[in-house]
Amino acid sequence: MLPSVSSKAVPGVPGGATLGYFWSSNDGTLRPLLGVTGSAQVGQSIVASGAYVSGAASIPSGLGLVEDQKGDLFSLALPSSKATLVASGLPAAAQIVFSPLGTDAIVYAKGGTSVTLISALTTQPQILTLALPPAVKLLAAIVSDAGTVMAAAQTTPVAIDIVSPGGNLLPLTTVAQAGGLAFLPGTENALIADRVKNTLSLLQNVSTSFAMRPLSATGINLPVAVASSRDSRWAVVANGGDKNILRIDLENGAAPSILSCSCQATQLSSLAGSASFQLNVLGSGPLWIADLSGSTPQLFFVPAIHLTN
Repeated sequence: MLPSVSSKAVPGVPGGATLGYFWSSNDGTLRPLLGVTGSAQVGQSIVASGAYVSGAASIPSGLGLVEDQKGDLFSLALPSSKATLVASGLPAAAQIVFSPLGTDAIVYAKGGTSVTLISALTTQPQILTLALPPAVKLLAAIVSDAGTVMAAAQTTPVAIDIVSPGGNLLPLTTVAQAGGLAFLPGTENALIADRVKNTLSLLQNVSTSFAMRPLSATGINLPVAVASSRDSRWAVVANGGDKNILRIDLENGAAPSILSCSCQATQLSSLAGSASFQLNVLGSGPLWIADLSGSTPQLFFVPAIHLTN
């Protein structure tokens, strides 16, 4: 068991190898995962607990984004805690989602009617607010490295659309229930899972010559999240029905590799490396990490820490 880490600790700067960073809504912190896959620990937050109400980080771009109670969004050049104002007037406690390589990001409220797109994050950030048509409410949204925004609407069935710069919706497909959305790095291709039908599809060239390719992926069982490896070789699905993690070959169509998890995955957050993912949020138990880069997928846990008020 690691020593207790106070949620009121002053911002710190981690040293050595860093697997990734994650936002903890339990104590309002942005913490590093220190070490390497198979030998990692949760580090001290780089921001003061309670200073921000939401946050996210990108390992590929080395950036963090945090939002305060006033709806101001700040960027952090990780591991520094120095905050630079990026945007204001955002929804309270919004969802912050990076593009796969961290060059762009979106901010939105679940149930909201607009998406704020932040492009050119690594150079000179540009802000664009995409107002959705009346009565359309967001369920979830993602953004590609080219700045294309894909949204899932709160409809039955769930409508999956591209949101144009003018706020128009360009229909792609529908799912009975969304089981995860994810763009592949550096492309306009995206993965989408249907939680009711237990299917996975590859949406190709979503902003140009769109085509939809159903993927043969035996073993999908009530998916809760999808992701892609850094090289776009693998699709990854986290099951809610049996707690398994599936690695699906996007190149050769080989049978999926299955990793039996000791926890219920709630997310697939990309970490350092070609195909490593954080599976759950910080709580009373350990964090779990899936490393799918080798010939045999592996599961690791990061010891729990004790959060004090």
